[in-house]
Amino acid sequence: MKHAFKMTALALAMGPLFAVSVAQAGDAPPKDRAAQQQKAAVASARHMRASTLIGKDVRNPQGEKLGDIKDIVVDVHNSQVHYVILEFGGFLGLGEKHFAYPVRAFRTTADKDELVLNVDRDRLKNAPGFERNKWPDWGRPDYRTQVDKYFGDSVAIKPAANMRLIRGSELIGKDVNGADGKDLGEIEDVVVNLANGNIRYAVLEFDKAWSLGDKRFAFPLQAFRTGAKLGDDFVLNVTREQLDRMPGFERSKWPDVNDATWNRDVETKFSTFKPGPTAAVTAPPAGAYDGLFKRLDTNNDGVLTEAEARRDPSVAKAWNNMKRDKDGRVTRAEFEQRYRP
Repeated sequence: MKHAFKMTALALAMGPLFAVSVAQAGDAPPKDRAAQQQKAAVASARHMRASTLIGKDVRNPQGEKLGDIKDIVVDVHNSQVHYVILEFGGFLGLGEKHFAYPVRAFRTTADKDELVLNVDRDRLKNAPGFERNKWPDWGRPDYRTQVDKYFGDSVAIKPAANMRLIRGSELIGKDVNGADGKDLGEIEDVVVNLANGNIRYAVLEFDKAWSLGDKRFAFPLQAFRTGAKLGDDFVLNVTREQLDRMPGFERSKWPDVNDATWNRDVETKFSTFKPGPTAAVTAPPAGAYDGLFKRLDTNNDGVLTEAEARRDPSVAKAWNNMKRDKDGRVTRAEFEQRYRP
């Protein structure tokens, strides 16, 4: 059920810079001071959809373009953006590399979704980067430690003990199963607090079996259970009765994520939501269904078609739950992840 999507913008605020703006406001005349403090408060509370996080230009304080956003890196266990991944193009001859910058290294403004990076050129050139086709393993500390050490404790986010980092582009479109292991839907988007990089909530598109039409629902990201492996589907244990009490909207009528009334409604409904236990959902041992897959894959091309799946009643019954991509086929890895007899 993966959807193609284009992610086009990013704005994340830097706490220390926000504090400076408030201090500067204290030196202004009373009227101007109030306006500046109000603008700083608006910036600190601003939110944005994650589907607008990637692709946005990054500029320096003089308004010159430095590069653009290629991705973000999110701790899904703690609902926190850790890094923004930048590509500088031809600027300073850095076009062949990507760079991870701590989210707190940026600032934004109250009236524009504009990302500003105040770093001198030598600092930009010497930052630890990686080849665009050789992304780091975010589960290993090697590259992360280099980045955090380079930029310092004032902007680095301290890793949590249960941290699980994935790319934002992998979080959007992530398949979600119910407590019974069957397809529930997929994460269509997430909403980020621009001031601190916190993931405010995830928006879930439900499977057609729920008969919800084009309606979407918001859930706290920590309500989802992640699998043992990064590629595993998420799990959410929610009943139809609980769903009716969650904040929802039509796909074509997304709320203004900065609307105070909407955000109060989200907070109120989240405060009473308690997902059911998901510990009973366990994955089968690796390779448990290899024999079945090989028997059905009659042409040995490593994927199953619906015609091949029909040769086994149990697989035929589970076909719609496994076939989530538009190509109408199921790979060996997808079969292992999604097939449940």
